[in-house]
Amino acid sequence: MLGLESPFVWPAHWERFRTNGISMREYQRRALAMDVGPESQVYYNWARKNTDGTPANLRPIPLGARDITADVLRDYVGGNASVLIGHDPGTRQHVSVFLKAFKLPGTDGAPRWFIVDEVTDPETTVQRHAQNVMARCRDKWGCYRLDFRGKPDRESPIALVRIDPHTRSGDQHPGQDVYTIWRAVGFTAKAAGYKPGSDEPMTIKRTSRIDMMNTLLSAVAEVGEVRRLYVATDDHGHPVAKKLVEAFESMQTDASGSAETEAKDADDLSHWPAAVGYALWQVESPRMRMQQEAA
Repeated sequence: MLGLESPFVWPAHWERFRTNGISMREYQRRALAMDVGPESQVYYNWARKNTDGTPANLRPIPLGARDITADVLRDYVGGNASVLIGHDPGTRQHVSVFLKAFKLPGTDGAPRWFIVDEVTDPETTVQRHAQNVMARCRDKWGCYRLDFRGKPDRESPIALVRIDPHTRSGDQHPGQDVYTIWRAVGFTAKAAGYKPGSDEPMTIKRTSRIDMMNTLLSAVAEVGEVRRLYVATDDHGHPVAKKLVEAFESMQTDASGSAETEAKDADDLSHWPAAVGYALWQVESPRMRMQQEAA
C-alpha cells in the first residue's frame, strides 16, 4: 500500500515529511514507492518499468513503429544512413553503440531513439575495433553490402559514426587520426559536435552530455515531452545492450557530486553511455535548446 493511501497515517504527516528538507526524489521513493534509483545515480531518469509495471526505457520496438533513421540523419550524411553509431575510444577498451530512430504510433514527430546493439573490444586497436563494427554493420544491419563483384554496393545503406571530439594538439585522447582510421575502413565518421558554422570540433561538457541523456530518458522531460530514449530488448526480453544497461543502473556520482571520475580501467562503465551521448549530441542538443528558448 502506498503511504498516501494508508488510513492509519494522517495526510499532514506526509506533507510535513515532504517539506522538511527531504529531496523530491527521496519523497517519491519513500512515500510514493517510485523507482527513482539511488540519490547519487548519474542516469537517474533511467527506469526499466513504470510504476504500473509497463515497460519504460527497456522495451521491445513496438509493432507499427516506422524507421525514420534516414530522415533524421539526412542533413548530416545524405538520405542513405540506416544506423547511427556513437564511438567512445578508450585506452583499455573501445566501445561503439548502435542507434535507430523511429516514429511510434500515436506520438508526435520527434524521433524515439532505440539503442539496438553494442560492440565492445577490450585490449585492441582502434582499427581492429572499426573493422569489427563494419562486420557487424554488414552481417546484422544490412549496411555496406557488396555487389556480385565484391565491390561496395553504392545503393547499400550506410552508417553515420559520431566520435568523441578530437583535440588539435593530439596530446589528449582521441586524436584526429581516430577519424582517419574509421574513414579508411569505409565509414562516414564525424566528430560528436562542431562549433556553429565551422568544421572545428567543439568541446562537449560532461555535465551537458549527461543532462541531455537524462532529458531523453525522462518520462516527463523538462522540455515537456515524454521519454525518447530506449534500450531495445530481444525476443526473450533481454536487453540488446547489456553493458549500457549495467552502466545506466550502476553509475553513481562521487562524494562531491561529480560523475565519471572513476579510474579509466577495465571496470570503467562510462564508455557505453558516453558513446550514446556522442551519437545524439549533434541531433538532439540543438533541438532541446530551441524548445527551451521557445518555452
